Amino acid sequence: KIDEALIKLNLQKVGTQSLVRNLSGGEKTKLQLARILVQNPDILLLDEPTNHLDLESIEFLENFINKRNGITIIVSHDRKFLKNVANQILELEKGNWKLYFGNYDDYKVEKNLERERLDQQIKKNIKDNDKLRDAISDKRSKVHRNMTLIPDKKKFGRHAKTISRNRAGKQAKSARIYQERFDRRNDESSSIEAAKFRKLG
Repeated sequence: KIDEALIKLNLQKVGTQSLVRNLSGGEKTKLQLARILVQNPDILLLDEPTNHLDLESIEFLENFINKRNGITIIVSHDRKFLKNVANQILELEKGNWKLYFGNYDDYKVEKNLERERLDQQIKKNIKDNDKLRDAISDKRSKVHRNMTLIPDKKKFGRHAKTISRNRAGKQAKSARIYQERFDRRNDESSSIEAAKFRKLG
């Protein structure tokens, strides 16, 4: 196992008698990786494992990960590597996380679909909000009109002022309801994306 790991990671020239302090930074990284792969732990955590590796070494690492029975957790920016080894993608964003099943390509497809759904929802919310905004403006202008209107005493008699105020009150209440609906819709649209994620502990 040691010989295979050293050969596949191009460390055979280093040999088993070399001192670690004499190795280059890249060689030290490869040596640490070789040591961990030989130990084959139940849970393996790899942080940017393809850094300093050539194509042959990356292929060896991919085969090793795909064949092993234990859990492998990888932090990597190497999309091709993730495509070849990952079966779940955990996305971290602003202190929240979401789990996607499949490799990196599957994650990209699902992420794009989510973005499209979110864009459609946002467009719909903007349209609905515009309608609500117009309705609020209309109700408020009616309140103002009813408050400043000189009551028609001929038509309504001594109750003219009361009728006018009652109308204004109803319009004001209606405007408040529309405003609350508008505020609630805004809160909902801003939390659509947040709802897809779970908070990190």
